Amino acid sequence: MNWFLRLFAVAVMVALSVGVRSLVYASPYSTTTEYKIGDTLPKVKGKTATPAVNAADYRKLNWDELLPPDWDPMKAIKGMDYSKLKDSDP
Repeated sequence: MNWFLRLFAVAVMVALSVGVRSLVYASPYSTTTEYKIGDTLPKVKGKTATPAVNAADYRKLNWDELLPPDWDPMKAIKGMDYSKLKDSDP
């Protein structure tokens, strides 16, 4: 029974420490009365939230341009003996 009381005491200390720590290190994203879901930030004069981006500034890439030139998708299965696979083997 003594081990149970020790375990309970440790659990209480951990719970209290986590609770106090969460109060001290409150997240800036926590729910406060200052902002609510759906609120927008006030606008700053002369500045925009995101810079304007022109779609023409970006070049459209094909999938093959993203692959390394020496990449071989069949490398892992080259030389594999398919006759050794069982019918139940996916």
